[in-house]
Amino acid sequence: AIKDETLFLVRCYKELILLQLISRHLFINKLKAFKQASIKYSTTNRVYYSNRACGKFILPR
Repeated sequence: AIKDETLFLVRCYKELILLQLISRHLFINKLKAFKQASIKYSTTNRVYYSNRACGKFILPR
């Protein structure tokens, strides 16, 4: 779900699961990736590095 925007919102039987409820069960690296994906997917005008080898999302300021 972190890498696929269409699957991003965490759900159980179509009910949203809040990050606060699951964060204590995630490893730090997964929690960080989830938070970054949340920022990325909620950004309307996304900007990425132009280098095709990288192409990472640039966090808004």
